[in-house]
Amino acid sequence: MEAELIRKYVDSLDARGYFSGAIAVRHKEETLLCKGYGMADYGFSVPNSSNTRFKIGSLSKAFTAMAILQLEEKGVLRREDPISRFFSDFPGGDQITIHHLLSHMSGVADFASRPDYWTQMMRLPATTQTLMETIRELPPEFKPGSQAGYSNSGYTILAAIIENVTGLSYGDYMDEHVFKPLGMKHTGSDDGRTVISQYAQGYTLDRDIRRAEWIDMSVATGAYSLYSTAEDLLLWDRALSGESIFGQELPAKMFTRHNEMCGYDWFFRDEEKDWGRRTSWEHFGDVNGFASFYVRYPEEALSVIVLSNFGLTPVDRIAKDIASSVFEQRDCALDSPASIVPDERLIAAITGTYSSEQGQLNIFLEDGRVFAALPKMYGVIYNCEIIPVAADCGQVSFKGRHLNDELIIDLQQQSMTHTDPYGTRVRYLKKTTNLGEDL
Repeated sequence: MEAELIRKYVDSLDARGYFSGAIAVRHKEETLLCKGYGMADYGFSVPNSSNTRFKIGSLSKAFTAMAILQLEEKGVLRREDPISRFFSDFPGGDQITIHHLLSHMSGVADFASRPDYWTQMMRLPATTQTLMETIRELPPEFKPGSQAGYSNSGYTILAAIIENVTGLSYGDYMDEHVFKPLGMKHTGSDDGRTVISQYAQGYTLDRDIRRAEWIDMSVATGAYSLYSTAEDLLLWDRALSGESIFGQELPAKMFTRHNEMCGYDWFFRDEEKDWGRRTSWEHFGDVNGFASFYVRYPEEALSVIVLSNFGLTPVDRIAKDIASSVFEQRDCALDSPASIVPDERLIAAITGTYSSEQGQLNIFLEDGRVFAALPKMYGVIYNCEIIPVAADCGQVSFKGRHLNDELIIDLQQQSMTHTDPYGTRVRYLKKTTNLGEDL
């Protein structure tokens, strides 16, 4: 029953063009789904499969953490070691420990938040040495151990430590000591140069599907540089459940709460409802045209992995809907409303600028198509085509072509209600006052 509900839901996303990627679901040691959807490469019409390689973004950090724990088990280092042991010239390095880096409590500022990251840093080749030089120059955000604050820099430093103590590159160490022992044949660290087969192209949106901005993946080493597949991540999930060379002790250290936010990179969430309390460990990842989400419910033995090569995909919402299909037997499948063809006067009446306390939202007409400039993650605005699906009693309803957003425009009240894929509703008022007169 639950497998059928999951397939029905994901098939509905696929049919509406709202998902491109791969999904893996494991419940009580049974694989309920492991399948690709949509296109890995639109230019060459290559479909996604369960063995398509995706950039997994910050899901990479858990692998880096496991490598550090593995090295501690071998006696090569200790989590209590200050990073000055490995980099004597790092500012304040005698106060920052490996444990602080693993648990996002180091206070080291995030290099990906630099003003020039998007325009310059991510587009240029980098080495571990040059990344460390950049990180050294960043002013600390807080005293080590005093609080938690997410930082990509911390995991770049951990990758540098791995290279320092092993004499191997980060990618080679991960391949020889983590991926190969787990049988993860389609997983690796993207160095920005190696040709990788079955590698999905990352996409974004500006009116139509477009290629995402270029990133040289050498800038992401240790923090968000890995690629993997749905099938390989099922092997990783078994390892995190204690079914591998790592045994149960190392995963247990990863999933210990070290602050109010996370364990070793994994973030915990306690959910309380009428049926009781449920704890999940989860992580979101995104990098230039890719989005990923991995959630584990250890007590219920459920894991959901969502990988997408369309960066605006609400991967966390999809994962949580799948979890609801398992826990609550909830049918989350989307309806398939038919589109309508409104007259030109109606389209002309709804275009314009709408305002709310959250900001502005523009609707405009271009080459006979209607677009909405929708705010998404990080406050970035994306131009999405919207399709009219209903017009009745002075209201016109639109659905996004590539994004599962809904807009309902009230012609009499000169207002618009925008509902995003998470169910968040924002009401806007049209700036002009002649909406009704235009009709």
